[in-house]
Amino acid sequence: MSRIKAREIVLCLVFEKDYRKDRSCEKLYEDLFEDLLGDIFEKEDIDDNDEEYIKDAFFGVFEHTEQIDDIVSGAITGWEYNRISKISMALLRIAVYEMLYTGDVSPAVAVNEAVELSKRYDGAEAHAFVNGVLRTVSRQLTANK
Repeated sequence: MSRIKAREIVLCLVFEKDYRKDRSCEKLYEDLFEDLLGDIFEKEDIDDNDEEYIKDAFFGVFEHTEQIDDIVSGAITGWEYNRISKISMALLRIAVYEMLYTGDVSPAVAVNEAVELSKRYDGAEAHAFVNGVLRTVSRQLTANK
């Protein structure tokens, strides 16, 4: 499976968790991951590395949500944080998580992949917003190193 397909699964999980705040990440992962594998993705396509990335990214986003959301809100100008679509917010969280906590994803790749998924799953203008926020985050993270 390609990493972009694995990110799509993470996107589904993160997006769903935003709606099901009352369910634990563990239960949601168990239920939704099995459903996704049956309905959308073929289980044979997911190897151990894919499953590890999916699990690490999903649980990692929610383990670090407060820090990630602070970074995102600090990178937004001229837009109210609570007006961000749930899909865009999920993509921003995943990309920022990748920039901060994974060693195998460069900031440029994290930005590009989030923008591409935004084009597929969010409104017509969302990809430009996602791109702008993530480029700002990337510059800030690079400047702080």
